Amino acid sequence: MNATDIPERPGLSPALDGTEFARWYWTKNELVAFARQQGIRTGGGKAELAGRLTAFLDGTPIPAPVVRKRAGKQLAPPLS
Repeated sequence: MNATDIPERPGLSPALDGTEFARWYWTKNELVAFARQQGIRTGGGKAELAGRLTAFLDGTPIPAPVVRKRAGKQLAPPLS
């Protein structure tokens, strides 16, 4: 395989399907910018965002946001 055999990465666009989208590496900044253009929530990690974009591009329902519970401070009983 030589350099002429390597396909060029397409631009992020609604014309992509989820399989082609997943085939390429995208920075989080690229994903956030594309999600904003499409009106898709941009919060969460890169994998979460990529999952929402894959669903959008495939025309399937976008997954609900993952709700993480934060560990609260647990007070120790008074020491004697």
